[in-house]
Amino acid sequence: MSAKNLILAGVLIVAVMAVYMPSLHCGFIWDDDYYVTENRVLKVPGGLKKIWTAPGATPQYYPMVFTTFWMEYKISGDDPFIYHLDNILLHAANAVLLWQLLMRLGVPWAWFAAAVFALHPVQVESVSWISERKNVLSLFFGLATLLVYCRFLVIKADGRGSAVRRWGLYGLALLVLTAALLSKSVTATIPVVILAVMWWKRGRLTWNDALLMVPFLAIGAAAGYHTAAMEIGFVGARGASWDLSLIERCLIAGRAVWFYIGKLAYPHPLIFIYPRWHIDAGAWWQYLYPFALIAVMAGLWYARRKTGRGVLTGGVCFIVLLSPALGFVNFFPMKYSFVADHFQYHATPAMIALFAAGAAWVFRRAGAAIGKAGVMVLAMILLAGLAARTWHEQDKYESPRALWLDTIVKNPACSMAHNNLGVLFGSTGKKDKDAYRQFKEAVKHAPCNYLAYHNMGMYLMGDAPEKAIPYFKKALECQPRSLRVLHQLGRAYLQTGEPKKAIPVLLKLTAGAQSSPKAHYLLGRAFYRNGEYKKAINAFSNVLTLAPDYPGAAAGLVAARKKIHRLFEAVE
Repeated sequence: MSAKNLILAGVLIVAVMAVYMPSLHCGFIWDDDYYVTENRVLKVPGGLKKIWTAPGATPQYYPMVFTTFWMEYKISGDDPFIYHLDNILLHAANAVLLWQLLMRLGVPWAWFAAAVFALHPVQVESVSWISERKNVLSLFFGLATLLVYCRFLVIKADGRGSAVRRWGLYGLALLVLTAALLSKSVTATIPVVILAVMWWKRGRLTWNDALLMVPFLAIGAAAGYHTAAMEIGFVGARGASWDLSLIERCLIAGRAVWFYIGKLAYPHPLIFIYPRWHIDAGAWWQYLYPFALIAVMAGLWYARRKTGRGVLTGGVCFIVLLSPALGFVNFFPMKYSFVADHFQYHATPAMIALFAAGAAWVFRRAGAAIGKAGVMVLAMILLAGLAARTWHEQDKYESPRALWLDTIVKNPACSMAHNNLGVLFGSTGKKDKDAYRQFKEAVKHAPCNYLAYHNMGMYLMGDAPEKAIPYFKKALECQPRSLRVLHQLGRAYLQTGEPKKAIPVLLKLTAGAQSSPKAHYLLGRAFYRNGEYKKAINAFSNVLTLAPDYPGAAAGLVAARKKIHRLFEAVE
């Protein structure tokens, strides 16, 4: 890299570090407990091995991500500073890699495009949210894959290729893509982007080009399938919120693409949880989104001889990179919203590159009127505006309370935000009426938010367990297999002196493979109070089998044996 380019790279890095300084003072927010602070594999001996060899030991099987968390935890524990710092550094590195890639591909104003990417406020969610290490790390490896593959093909700005294959670079590209997939499987779309870029630069694709991509496509498909299966089977992306027809999913996808373009053009308001659209296949106007998208792409195809293949390629790459989050495959956040700012982190470079190339084309023709200095001033004004907006956008990531309050202000009907804010209000150890009000707001906007019903029941358990029971029952109507709700309903029946009603609830709780010693202990107490002492003996024995030192289990076993005059066993 020349001295000039080193300076320009340094400017990008310094700009990112300066603009994201507020994030260095932010804490952990939503999901960060699962990923970092309450993640046992970061703390126990052999945790690193589990990260790589035990899918399910971490919230998602992204071992590259959790390896970085494991290393950071060894350095600073639960101090969020280093986690935020590394996210910012990775984002800065992504801006430099993007600039290098766009220069190699001959995109006009490549540095400007990289600067817009670096400073655009829609990226804040990916950079300032520790759990989204997935995004910044996977894009780092994804951009590196594209750069290495371009070197393998010797793709330059003029589009010429060399017949001499540098197979070491091919193997390196495959290895780096694997690292990207192990950071976030949405990078499975990178091979398609490579094919699109090859078509752009050469005007055609050969069978040899396709064959070279087979290993890339294969590992991408395997990673994508594994993540989709984990989302459904382990994370829980199934049920009424995901029961969508193909037509409905097409309506979501068409609308989402335009939504993301709109947020890039006008990033206001930016909401952590956007309102979930009501998708109605019978509403004619909802078809305008996908049909308009098809019309635009068809127009670019037919106009490619006049506009060049680059415009069409940019549009295709943008849609392809967005495709994993367009609703065709179930993912858990669809329960709350079909869109999120961090869903477009990988796709924004394609659209921003199109914008930069279009701006360059405009200013080439208007250059005589405003001059080079005028162009520079306009570019700096835009970058300064984006930087100011990005600086301000980080305020809500300071704490969970700030995040949920900001979400409720911008999206008052967000049931999840009300519930989570209620949990925060109730976490002080005191009876907080604001907590109960937030739970009521949550079920008002989502009548089947089982967590909110559960939390309302927990709020009442201490003083009035009989009033908590209807809320636990309502939660079970919404989520019949919830272990936490079954547990609390069984406890509530015991506290109100209704062991006969507690028994069937606790039997469900102890029937699964995930049954706990506490569940068996509660069942033993219920059997004992109901006069079923032999069954109580079995339940308490199960407790001691699972946890020999469980408090009260041995005493319960002794008391039950005394009741049926098995005195010798009781003494033993």
